[in-house]
Amino acid sequence: HYECWYVAADDSPADPDALSAGSFEVTADGRATDVRMWTVVKLMAPGLTMIVTHEPDNDPRRTGRVVLSGRVNS
Repeated sequence: HYECWYVAADDSPADPDALSAGSFEVTADGRATDVRMWTVVKLMAPGLTMIVTHEPDNDPRRTGRVVLSGRVNS
């Protein structure tokens, strides 16, 4: 189970500034098809997009290991 996050440059554990863009599953061979990440708000500043592992435990916080990250420009 994986989750995509849009993370602002000023994000910190003490003052989180991130927005979930959705979650997705992968097949046994590690493939995901037709994955679309989106948000209902306009990203106001460039930031970081990260994909993290996420346990399906109903905890909405950004937890888990980062497996992919990159810069995004709005």
